[in-house]
Amino acid sequence: MSRHYIRIKTGGPTQEKAEVYRHRGTLAHLVSVIQDEIDDIGDEYVRQIQESIFCAVRFCERESFYFNESRDVVFTTRAGKGVYDATDTRHIETAVKIRSVYLRSDPHHKLELEWKSPFSLESSLSSEQQGRPVCYSYFDRKLHLYPTPDRAYQIQLLLSPMRLSEMESVDEEHPWFVHGFDLIKARAKYELYKNILKEPDCAAAAYNDFNEQLHELRAETSKRHNVTRIIPTAF
Repeated sequence: MSRHYIRIKTGGPTQEKAEVYRHRGTLAHLVSVIQDEIDDIGDEYVRQIQESIFCAVRFCERESFYFNESRDVVFTTRAGKGVYDATDTRHIETAVKIRSVYLRSDPHHKLELEWKSPFSLESSLSSEQQGRPVCYSYFDRKLHLYPTPDRAYQIQLLLSPMRLSEMESVDEEHPWFVHGFDLIKARAKYELYKNILKEPDCAAAAYNDFNEQLHELRAETSKRHNVTRIIPTAF
């Protein structure tokens, strides 16, 4: 019996051009991802997803991370003025927490002002004594310096955490969605499952994911601060 061979020459693997989707740290992208993960194919929960995201941001902005703190807030005092507010720098009014206040004599030398409670400083503030400030207090969204500055001084604020700027567009990249995307996503899904969808098991899973993401962001923050031990912060 004779054998017949058929030779086939292949052209190699088919080259299909795969589209690469760049991750975007925007509100619109986060809403879309959450929709996919909860199977919201009919856009039924878009408004509730957005509300859950905003709730997650409000919850998380009370903790310090490497992307929501600043040492760059500097303003200049005026002689005879002891109280400063948003008209001097908007960060005074919107600060989540002022961790430290410094008086800068030059770029390389600064004096840390002592924090005083509003009650302990109240009598001193009414004395109208002027001089170089040595202490401060923060209440009623205002920064109070004592003694009242007798001339122009440069004051530097260490804000940790600081409230980040408001989003102006759903397509605008925002630090919470660039650096804290997975954290906010997990917390928003927890809020959504707990309060809207009423699914306890899914809420528990989302909460565990949130704690995992929180741990990772704390670790990254500690690493960037050169801190060897992660200090837990209870919400």
